[in-house]
Amino acid sequence: MRNILLAATAAITLGATPALAQDEEQRGFYGQLNAGLTSLNDLDLTFVDVDGAGTNVGISAGTKNAFEFGGALGYDFGLVRTEVELAYSRARNNSLTLKKIGGVAVPANSLQGLVDVGIETNVIDLTDATNVKVNGNTVTYDNGAKLRRLSALANLWLDIPVGGSGISPYVGGGLGIQGSEIEGEGKATFAWQLGAGVAIPVGSSFAITADYRYRQQSGYTLNEDGFVYARIGKAKSSSFQLGLRAYF
Repeated sequence: MRNILLAATAAITLGATPALAQDEEQRGFYGQLNAGLTSLNDLDLTFVDVDGAGTNVGISAGTKNAFEFGGALGYDFGLVRTEVELAYSRARNNSLTLKKIGGVAVPANSLQGLVDVGIETNVIDLTDATNVKVNGNTVTYDNGAKLRRLSALANLWLDIPVGGSGISPYVGGGLGIQGSEIEGEGKATFAWQLGAGVAIPVGSSFAITADYRYRQQSGYTLNEDGFVYARIGKAKSSSFQLGLRAYF
């Protein structure tokens, strides 16, 4: 029995040695670059007192999928990684859907009048828009305004080693802030994200990553001369990214 236990222990130790050695190589400080596509859920907006008589207009704004890129600096402890990440995207607005006027849901086909006088009421500004189409309470167009987002998050990731292959799935998330801006109007507020992905080692100092991130930014209000003129809802986005990680 003693010989059997010794043989089993030796086999386990020899089998684990390559994986442990590889793990030791890819530990410590690292830098990472990410790039991919991000999709932003329709963003709820409420324009406050658009006619000077207290009337609020609620709409949702749609955007095209956008390119997102960013980078991170972190430290790999083995099974756990911590990092600080920056990410930037710029999505073009391409639709608006009229939802409520004065807190009451609007009937179908109520949008055309607002589109016709939108510039005067500051509800819908289609000055530079092209290929404008109205369908019910939704207007679609090209060349809409650009929604810019910049986030700074502190992340914590849990790496899950798979045998001795070196391939490492990971899950985790982060907390921080995100700034959103469209046509010069915006604000930075609290943001968080959750994500999962996989890292594939390339040599002893590099890894290729592929992951999914769900990010959410808290809503906020826009003010002018002490008066609120717009309320911006939560910004929810999903992104798929490829990355290159380099250990120092």
